[in-house]
Amino acid sequence: MAHSVLREQEAPPWSGTAPEAGDVARRALCVELTWHRLHLERTKDCDPDSLTASLKRWLTMLLWAAREGLTAHASSDETRWWTTALGELDVEEAENLGWVAASLTPLCWALWHFVEMPPYDSYQLPERKGTAGVPMFHQTEPFIARAFLRPRAEIDRARDIAELWWIRAMMLAAEGDPDEQSAPLDTLRAKFATRRRALEPYLPFADDDLVVFGKPYQDLDVDEHRTCWRIASGRLFALNWLCGHADWEAISVDPL
Repeated sequence: MAHSVLREQEAPPWSGTAPEAGDVARRALCVELTWHRLHLERTKDCDPDSLTASLKRWLTMLLWAAREGLTAHASSDETRWWTTALGELDVEEAENLGWVAASLTPLCWALWHFVEMPPYDSYQLPERKGTAGVPMFHQTEPFIARAFLRPRAEIDRARDIAELWWIRAMMLAAEGDPDEQSAPLDTLRAKFATRRRALEPYLPFADDDLVVFGKPYQDLDVDEHRTCWRIASGRLFALNWLCGHADWEAISVDPL
């Protein structure tokens, strides 16, 4: 699932400090560009006229990214995605579109592009305030220079919330298929119960379970669970980076 975009590799040297606002703004630009590339891959079989227009737009984006120096800040995965010919991306990687969109959400939230973190059942980004959104095709330096972050305590709490959603997704997977366990089910349940106590005021709970898609998590169908799992994984990935846990290239979603 979402983990397929993460490489098993040795972590590079890392200072352990959280990124500055300008670094977060650049990262948001790179992730949004990746979202457009993967969206193009998923829609490549549409009618020829629409595909031609999409390809022209993508080439314009690449030229813009090079002009604005974003290619120097791209991860190795992003560089490969951006430069791979249409139709040549691995099918499973192209399916990670939702995961990439989910990782963009906390970056934009941390930069105050919208007031509240969206719920965990939708990839849709809220409408961003005024001209604060990611400025495709415009000069990026003003956007980067104006960037400022939410208080560290808010970002830390958002990370803990994403972690709890991720643990709940792993619990449901383990209950349905023991092979999906990243940790023993009893360990997952204990972690969930312990961390829930501090976060419950910030979460939708009913009958001792998280509520998503308008119902208890336990009642999700396979597609709903997959959506929630990918959203939680993508957000936790980005929030781990925002909290300074590792470089983007080496970050992990595994909190256990």
